[in-house]
Amino acid sequence: MRILLLLVLFVLCIGQASAQNRTGAPETRPAPVEQETLRALPKAIDIPEQAKNNVSANDREVLILADIKDRRDIVSTLEQNDFEVLRTRRLNEIDLVLFVIKADQNTIPRLRNLLPDAQIDLNADLSASKGPRLYAKEKIKWPDKGACLDGALKIPIGLIDGSIDRAHPAFAGQRISEQNFLEGGRADKSHATAIASILIGNAREQGFDGLLTGAALYNAVALRHAPNGEQLASIEATLRGLDWLMSKDIRLINVSLAGAKNRVLIKGVNATLERGALIFAAAGNNGPNAKPVYPAAIDGVFAVTAIDAAGRPYKAANTGDYIDFSAPGVDIWAATPDGSGGYKSGTSYALPYALSASALQLTKTPNISKDLLSKILNHDIIAQCP
Repeated sequence: MRILLLLVLFVLCIGQASAQNRTGAPETRPAPVEQETLRALPKAIDIPEQAKNNVSANDREVLILADIKDRRDIVSTLEQNDFEVLRTRRLNEIDLVLFVIKADQNTIPRLRNLLPDAQIDLNADLSASKGPRLYAKEKIKWPDKGACLDGALKIPIGLIDGSIDRAHPAFAGQRISEQNFLEGGRADKSHATAIASILIGNAREQGFDGLLTGAALYNAVALRHAPNGEQLASIEATLRGLDWLMSKDIRLINVSLAGAKNRVLIKGVNATLERGALIFAAAGNNGPNAKPVYPAAIDGVFAVTAIDAAGRPYKAANTGDYIDFSAPGVDIWAATPDGSGGYKSGTSYALPYALSASALQLTKTPNISKDLLSKILNHDIIAQCP
């Protein structure tokens, strides 16, 4: 009798399991994301046996993303329409299921009609998003080509800064002349390398796509490192640099240096302006309540401040009536002396954009005055071909 009772219980258990399989077993709680973010579907709804796990280089992969509750209907629809499922992924924590199928871009509209409740698109490569964020050229509406730009590239550019790392890939094939006016001390390489890459960078695949790539750049080295690591630039070195640039007939000059009011500096800069130079100087990064800095505050010098991608002022920038222009200068991708690059912020990084926009105007009016140039250019720099 005991044996007969056990047999009856065994048969009842089997019957219950079979009934449960026919109606669909209740789903258990998904595994935590930390343990298993992507998990294969249960066998009952897994990919067809003939599906391949690999795709040749010429095949395209199309993704279908849907609610988990719709997964069985999607499998049925794909099988009925002879679509080859390569992989399925169950995204448990967000209650979605992902199908990877072999198809081409032209098939996507058909799939969207077949599966209107699913999201369907190419299994695209997002590697491009790993590159640097470059917004500044678009912000000032910089022309990528044209006679106006071609003419601007013939205008030499002057720079008073530190030393440029000319071995950096950003400067491949570029014309850089450099003269050192430090007479001792170690030249700063970080700042000038960054500014030069914004002006004439020539490594687009790394994000160094200069405004005036191909133009001749003359760099007067005046920025040095003090023994304590501080960046310093003497007025003596700065004035000698200006004099050297004048000897090379350089009219457009980028001066990233800023300091307190100084009579000798003012006299030397004014003499340079009288020779027809157009000097662009950083407005300073000492905060909105700080005093004006020089040479930016000298009458006749273009003082440039920085804005971000949304047009908001750089929070550390000086403010005041002496400021002429604002240009992108926050989170600017620029070269670094280690052969790589990084994001830079500061009013000096806005200078190349104002200077380059002016270069476009000089293609039509080489002897344009500072006052006329101020009237032509907007306060918020927009590149305009004359």
